[in-house]
Amino acid sequence: MGSHFEQGQAGGVASGVDGVADLANWVTVAASPGFDGFEVYEPWPNADSVLAERIRTHWFWSPSLHNQDLEVLAEKGCVTLTGTVATWLDREQAANDAYLMGARYVTNNLVVAPTSGL
Repeated sequence: MGSHFEQGQAGGVASGVDGVADLANWVTVAASPGFDGFEVYEPWPNADSVLAERIRTHWFWSPSLHNQDLEVLAEKGCVTLTGTVATWLDREQAANDAYLMGARYVTNNLVVAPTSGL
């Protein structure tokens, strides 16, 4: 891995898999060249951006949500969902996934696409 952020992301993806009850992240970060084995200081990423990315990653692996028009905005742990989904069940699933990934509160502004021919 190239950074601690990537290390955390790898652990976040693995922990988001259904059935994972516990995780020990043994991924190591390679030392930066030219610094005699010392790593360059890298500030912690913004917690809201990490939360939003965890939700997007979870949706990417979701059979029903991976190819839908979804956007997520996180601010102080509160998430706003926007975009269009195919069904009411997909709308509910997207919000439930946001909570599962750590959102404190979810505003679900997803719109269900009208079905053609009705």
